[in-house]
Amino acid sequence: MKPAPLVSIAIPAYNPLYFQAALQSALNQTYASLEVIVCDDSDSDEIHELVQACTVPQTVTLRYVRNEHRLGFKGNLMACAEQATGEYLKLLCDDDQLLPESIARQVQGFIDHDDVNLVIALRQYCDGDYLLLPERLENSSFASGDTLFKGEDLLDVLESTAVNFLSNLSGALMRTHQVLEYLPALTQIGEGFVARLDFALFVCLLRRGNLAVMGQVL
Repeated sequence: MKPAPLVSIAIPAYNPLYFQAALQSALNQTYASLEVIVCDDSDSDEIHELVQACTVPQTVTLRYVRNEHRLGFKGNLMACAEQATGEYLKLLCDDDQLLPESIARQVQGFIDHDDVNLVIALRQYCDGDYLLLPERLENSSFASGDTLFKGEDLLDVLESTAVNFLSNLSGALMRTHQVLEYLPALTQIGEGFVARLDFALFVCLLRRGNLAVMGQVL
């Protein structure tokens, strides 16, 4: 039997407020072949202390990297991608959380479809007290159950809308080598993609492949 591909969950950490919950959700994944990477871009020791205090499952490799100087969000994303050694990569923002089956379900999207470049799941928004918020256009369901979309068909739709209804970075699983191919151009100084970096990256991926949507919140 072919071994399960290694997946990297990389957290571009800066704000410690919700970081512990984000990290714990990564460590709680049921998927066995997993590495979790924390790239710390903060100016205090709080994130480092939270990493040191956590309990790491035997099936997970946890790595902590402290940036030598402030990189900013875009630079820290690039640092995360460069640290990843997995075949697949999830960039988990430090104020988001994953459900335990997230990686296992999304990896299956790649295993089932060789022509897929992007696997996303449904999202839920919550407030600072973790109370669920009403559904918005950005996280509304546009697929009934698990669905495969042709990338070229989606590009026609995306070109006519200013709303990223697909996902955010935390909700997406991507091929690591493709992130490393596209992300440098999107994060270089002078590019105005900070607010819509996820959208721009997804467009790049869908130009060369298809989209698998997991029809549940993960």
